Amino acid sequence: MAGSVAGSHHVLILFYVLAVAVAAAAQNVTSDEEYWAKRTEEAAEKNRAAFVSDPIAAMNRFNKEVQRATTRRGLRRSYKGPCMATNPIDRCWRCRADWASDRKRLARCAMGFGHKTAGGADGKIYVVTDPTDDDMIIPKRGTLRYGVIQDRPLWITFARDMVITLQQELIGNRFIAPDDVHAKEVTKREYTSYADSKEWVWKSQGDVMLNGAFFNESGGQNERKYDELDMIPAKHGRFVGKLTQFAGTLKCRVGKPC
Repeated sequence: MAGSVAGSHHVLILFYVLAVAVAAAAQNVTSDEEYWAKRTEEAAEKNRAAFVSDPIAAMNRFNKEVQRATTRRGLRRSYKGPCMATNPIDRCWRCRADWASDRKRLARCAMGFGHKTAGGADGKIYVVTDPTDDDMIIPKRGTLRYGVIQDRPLWITFARDMVITLQQELIGNRFIAPDDVHAKEVTKREYTSYADSKEWVWKSQGDVMLNGAFFNESGGQNERKYDELDMIPAKHGRFVGKLTQFAGTLKCRVGKPC
């Protein structure tokens, strides 16, 4: 009888331990979901704060920079001369000998609707030294995932060339378009209702649409009043080649214009 009672106690203790473990696991899952939901909302709030809602202002600012970049002479495919930047973002940071000591300059080069964003310019420099991605819960210091999940801004660089195979999506790389027709529309109005955006005067002129891309125009004739600073026409889509002729990886050397 005593042995039977002792055995019953052991069974009860085992059930109790299992119940506590299950409850703890459920609590951890809930806490994790709440944490990432909060991070998602914080990221969305920062994006909304940096977003420029006036399409005309954003377009004109970008067009001015494109015009400045494409008026330079000698834009040839086989260019082998000194460093030359042919698009507004490259003009902002490239061809400077101090690029290695002033990497955060790139954060000031954003254009378009997100030109107010600062990236990790206010944070410390974090160097990725480990290309692995083995631990999703507690990633190792030195991995890309460790840097991305920190709750403070960081300026992330890489110690060397490396191939990183992600085992799960990073919170910061949710820009993969789905394979459906809705992903092919240019300049979708995501942050306003149709009642508001239908009045915006958005037109497409001289743009090259490829692979099913389309532009949904809105508004009537453009009745906005312009001054001389606004009178800069956008480049035709044919200029894409010139704007991107130096695209790709760069062979930069410390102390030399990049």
